[in-house]
Amino acid sequence: MMDPKALLARISPDRAQGYSLVDREAEPHFRSISVPVRRYDNVIVAAINMGGHVDRVPAPELIDRFLPLLRDGAEAVRSQLL
Repeated sequence: MMDPKALLARISPDRAQGYSLVDREAEPHFRSISVPVRRYDNVIVAAINMGGHVDRVPAPELIDRFLPLLRDGAEAVRSQLL
């Protein structure tokens, strides 16, 4: 089990940038990007993500092309969450 302070230190940079990029950490040939989904009061209640094989989707494309779409999707459902 990871120490809570160590875990917070690892996720704080992602929180600050507003997204998380996982590059071959969960699976050797897969990378993904995710953003938080917040409800009306700004509480994070879920995440939305997309991913692909490392040979098909370069990390910069995840950030440049798909991150704005994920952010738009997360914002679109915000007012509908209770």
